[in-house]
Amino acid sequence: MKKRNLLISLTALATLALFVVVYSSCKGPKGDPGPDGADGTNGANGNDGLNGIAGIDANSFCRNCHTTANWTAVETQLEASKHGDKAGNMADEGTNKTCSRCHSQQGYLETLVTGQDTSAAGFVGDFTLTCDVCHTFHGTLQESDFPNYAIRKVAAFPSIFNPSISFDKGGSNICIRCHQNRANTSVKITGTTVNLDTIADATTVQITSQRYGGHHGPQGQLFAGVGMGLYEITGTATYTNSTDHANLICGDCHVLSTANNTNETGGHYYKLADRDETTHATIAGTENVTKCVTCHTGTTDHNINNVQTDIKALMLAIETKLVTQGMMLNTGGPNGYGGVNTTGYIIGDNGTGNASSSNPRTVTAKKAKAIFNFKCVYEDYSYGVHNANYIKALLTNANAAL
Repeated sequence: MKKRNLLISLTALATLALFVVVYSSCKGPKGDPGPDGADGTNGANGNDGLNGIAGIDANSFCRNCHTTANWTAVETQLEASKHGDKAGNMADEGTNKTCSRCHSQQGYLETLVTGQDTSAAGFVGDFTLTCDVCHTFHGTLQESDFPNYAIRKVAAFPSIFNPSISFDKGGSNICIRCHQNRANTSVKITGTTVNLDTIADATTVQITSQRYGGHHGPQGQLFAGVGMGLYEITGTATYTNSTDHANLICGDCHVLSTANNTNETGGHYYKLADRDETTHATIAGTENVTKCVTCHTGTTDHNINNVQTDIKALMLAIETKLVTQGMMLNTGGPNGYGGVNTTGYIIGDNGTGNASSSNPRTVTAKKAKAIFNFKCVYEDYSYGVHNANYIKALLTNANAAL
């Protein structure tokens, strides 16, 4: 009986195994997925976040600058400044394409785009500088970018005096682009212009212009300092830049100083002291120190640490030598540094007439460099404030060279 039951069990298992094998071998390929089921019910909303900080009212924000009072003040100051003086400083020069780069708004903006030293033509009419020269439409409305956030950005550019040198003083570029020395083309040997940087100091040269020097805007070179274009004559003084103004741009002092409408200084008058246009001397009591006192507490003038006293003494020493040597005339003075010459003109070899191609002043190359540096400081009118260490070194070595 047990054997019979065992046989039946084995037979059943064998049949089941055979069924599994046969069934598996008959299974077809996997079918395509079925359609997605319906979306489930949305969950409950989360808790609200914290409210953000309220923004500044646009009208209130813009009125920091854009008010009738502010605009009227700026217009009045600009029109009274030399940058806006159509009848004086800007007259005539803007019609000359070689001068319009700096003596007309149109020329400035044109050459800024073209990168050329001159405009395609001169401009006739109202060519004074207006807001568009220095300002562009707002690139940002972030209060943290004030107050210079709307200043036109001017990229690095080659020096006119020495094209191998590139100026890049950030926000000062907009000013230095014009306030820089022009090319020195008034030094010649037998009628051919020479580069003082490439000839020996003992070489004899001729100065062929009474206006010999860096034109009327050398401030950029003096502010930029070491290696930026002036003749760094070897001497006892070492050329270094002052650090106190190194991180400033021109407008930090010349625009952001509080405007004084009586003396017409600060703000958009730009100048920081009134000057006698004949003697070039600073008029006492007109110095604007509203920015100076933020670092130099209690100062009442620009002669901080006697920098102007020292520079004027060096200028007087140099002028005395130039007059004694017959290269400048005693025109009755006094001038801004206590000297006797009020023109800055160089005298030719005949001792009476101004230097020219027909009446050149014959000097060594070293003396020509010294005179040029002196004339740059003469035309700067800051008397050392722009870069005290550098200017003092220039004059110290120039004085020794003469």
